[in-house]
Amino acid sequence: MEQVLNSGYIYHHSVTIIRTIVAIRLDCFPVLTVADVQRRVTCEALLERRVRKTHDKHCYRSNRHHGPGDIYCFADDRLCYPVVRDDYPPVDDAFLPDRFPAMTTATVLRGVLLLARRVSFLTLGCLDRCIQSFRQSTPMVLQHFTDDNDSWADLSGLSIRQLREETPKLAMSSPPDFGNPQWQEEQIIYLGVWRLQLIRELKIATSCRALSGWTEAEILKLDAMDVVDVYRFQEMAEIMSDASGWRDLHLSHVEMTEHSAVLLAMNYSHEARATVIPKDWYRPWPAPQLDPGGFQVYRREDNYIEKWNIAAQNYGRMFMPCPENVIPSFTRYRQLGLTIWSSSRLYAHGFHTVYTFDRHQDRLPLLTWISVLPEQDIVKVEEWEDIVNLEEEENDR
Repeated sequence: MEQVLNSGYIYHHSVTIIRTIVAIRLDCFPVLTVADVQRRVTCEALLERRVRKTHDKHCYRSNRHHGPGDIYCFADDRLCYPVVRDDYPPVDDAFLPDRFPAMTTATVLRGVLLLARRVSFLTLGCLDRCIQSFRQSTPMVLQHFTDDNDSWADLSGLSIRQLREETPKLAMSSPPDFGNPQWQEEQIIYLGVWRLQLIRELKIATSCRALSGWTEAEILKLDAMDVVDVYRFQEMAEIMSDASGWRDLHLSHVEMTEHSAVLLAMNYSHEARATVIPKDWYRPWPAPQLDPGGFQVYRREDNYIEKWNIAAQNYGRMFMPCPENVIPSFTRYRQLGLTIWSSSRLYAHGFHTVYTFDRHQDRLPLLTWISVLPEQDIVKVEEWEDIVNLEEEENDR
């Protein structure tokens, strides 16, 4: 089993969670409080461990010696990130087991294999639902779209309402099918399901008093927390945004990407909780080929950090600085799986890859993205833009 986990086919954060679950089952889990679980296991330890302290205690720089697969990392040694929060040191004592405990038995491994089968069942079922929903969506595109940015210039002065009412547009009634989920797309949901399972295993072990050292108060605290509360995605996003000198939306929207994967997995797991896996169950599509470049250090064009987060960054850029109370719900985008699919799949479906969403430029892809929102959410965005335009006109007088 170690050979399979070390093969590189399974995303390494998922591998870490699998080994952590074995440690919990064998009562050799060295973390005794909820706060330490969040610090050493579920949150900063997984997403922030690529950060290392430099000679300057107020400056952090990227680490070239991370394993392939650290999602939020930068390899350019010229990039140093001033950390706003001086009270946030690197997690030097993160619990990141690189092998199973020595006392692991065949019985324990068989139990983990059964659990992994269940996780695969839920992962592929969740993915199948998302991709069916995605294929049924019909985003609106403009008829005269070309890849030439100059062709968008005539759209720069149009409001969202004008884009919808006055420009020639085309509903993609039958967008091209980009095929079965790719390796990267499977791994994000696979990780989301394992994240759920980790908290469930910990709750079961503590409630049964099978973990030594946990006090009654800590057990009750953990039992009262929801999965997303344990992972603290919003706080992680704030920390990571502070750590980025560029304030990249790849980082600041982690609560959309990571959070969305867990919510998708959680909703589907809840629906399928009573489902018994058939003995003859098998994958509904062939196992995708491992993409060696799927998770690597940040490169602008071909890295999966861009693919993974393209939906969230475009979503965020569409509505910045739209007041939080009028930003449309991300639910629709999550249901379509837009934080799962690769940029190639999104592009083929009409969600064109653009990095400069702004209220005054790149209006064409903006129309595509808002076209899949519920009508009431589109109206909110139109009303917000009207208010902003009016304020700008008054300021210019």
